Parts: sequence; structure tokens; C-alpha cells
Amino acid sequence: MKKFFISITVIFLTIGIFSTTSIVKADDEVSQLFKDFIDECFNDRDNVTVYLGSKDVTDDFFNKYYNMYSKGELLAINNAIEFFNYDITHEIDTLIPSTKASTTRSKTFKSYETKTVNGNKKEWTTMLYCKFTYNSSTGNITSISNPQLNVDFGEWGNAFTPRFLNVSTGKEQIGRLSVKYTCSNDVEATYDPPFLPASTWDFGNCSHSYTLSA
Repeated sequence: MKKFFISITVIFLTIGIFSTTSIVKADDEVSQLFKDFIDECFNDRDNVTVYLGSKDVTDDFFNKYYNMYSKGELLAINNAIEFFNYDITHEIDTLIPSTKASTTRSKTFKSYETKTVNGNKKEWTTMLYCKFTYNSSTGNITSISNPQLNVDFGEWGNAFTPRFLNVSTGKEQIGRLSVKYTCSNDVEATYDPPFLPASTWDFGNCSHSYTLSA
């Protein structure tokens, strides 16, 4: 009887361990990079734009996925973003002190990217820092800085070494106090697993166009 009781106890403990493991896995099904980005978006939705092709679907996106976000169903949102190819950008203002002679307008445009290659889903964020200065008295732009591109790859695992290359950026004044910025870059990674030869994986091109206005 004692041995039977011990066996039952071991079984329940084992079930408990597997249940805990499953719960932890469910919580960890999306990356920290995605968690941080989607939190930023839902907590600052007035500064987020979502496009589906050339159509602005920002309101539709938040209305559709708000309940999922509230319930912590981030994997479902993550999969939808990849499946529908949503283009999501969080616009982050940078405050720079003004003077009597000039005012500076600056912003970082942060976009989420994801792509699956050879069955491996990888993700990253591109950040384009844009800035121009204008005369507050005349309302004319006096200088436009070159945009600065950066990429955050998060965690790709020990076997992958990602990088961005073939970078190009552009700027064009399109209104009295409006500037259009563009950026383009390729993403690739070296895949170097143990006991196998290394190879280069192509994750394609990322291109964006943003407008900064005062």
C-alpha cells in the first residue's frame, strides 16, 4: 500500500512538472523583442500606423486584436502579422530644445519585420532616426539631416549571426514643413550549427517610406 501511494505521488508530481513546463512554454512562444514592440504599440496607439499594402488599417488592426492583446494571446497576433503582412510602425518623438532662431523636429520610426526562411521564423525591428530644423518666425526649413538607420535583431539563437547590408537612405522636402524619408536594406544571416558546414541565409529586403512634419 505504501509503495502504491508513493507511485501515485510520483505520477502527480510528474504531471505537475509537465503542466508547469507547458505553461512556461506558452508564455515564451513569442520573443522579448516582439513583446516589447507590441506593448509599445498598444500603449501608445495614437503614434502607431498599420498598413496592409497601401491601405491604412490602423483602427481596424487595434479593434480586431485588442481583445487578444488583453488576454495575452501574443502568439496569435504575431502569426497574424506575418500571415497578413501587416506593416506596423511606432513613431517615437524626440524632444530637442528650441531657440529663438530655430526649432528642431525629430522622430524615430520603428518598424517590426518578420520572415520565415527554411522553416525558421526570425524577426527584427528597423529604426530610422529623422530630423530637420526650421525657422519658427518664417516657417521655412533651414536644414535637413541625413536619416540614420539602425536594426535590432533581438535573439536569433547561437547558430545564427544576422546582419544588415546594402543600406540606402533618402530625404526629400515635400511641403513647407514636411520631409519624406526613405530607407532600404537587405538582411542576411550566417547559419553555423555544430557539426555542419556554415551557410548564408537570405532574409530579403526591407524598404520603408516615412513623412515627418512640423
